[in-house]
Amino acid sequence: MKPNMSQNSYSPQNHLTPWQARTFLLFIILMLADLTITSYGFLHVPGFIEANPLYAQFAGFPVLFLNTIVWVKLGVIAGVLVMVQWFNDREPEGTPWHGGDVVCASATVGMAGLLAILLCGNLAIIL
Repeated sequence: MKPNMSQNSYSPQNHLTPWQARTFLLFIILMLADLTITSYGFLHVPGFIEANPLYAQFAGFPVLFLNTIVWVKLGVIAGVLVMVQWFNDREPEGTPWHGGDVVCASATVGMAGLLAILLCGNLAIIL
């Protein structure tokens, strides 16, 4: 006999909240900006040095280098989305310190910080 799901006081949400959607979109935009800056630097700046050892090992192979960056970034975006959805399925919306909100916020702030470091570091090297 199937349990009656209508008696359940909590049903998981199968979507991002509006706040999560906005922060997740900003996270994706920051990831794309990082990809664009790294790709431009690698392809057009002669003295470009990749600090990330995962990517740096492919520096002699442009297609492999760029493919590695794209696939790793897509994996990170997918991982953040899966984590947010996992929290959304297990916690009611509106609870303080909701796990999905924390994941979206920390991913976005972390990516913004790393992008700022990338830009400041490159400007310090160029100037």
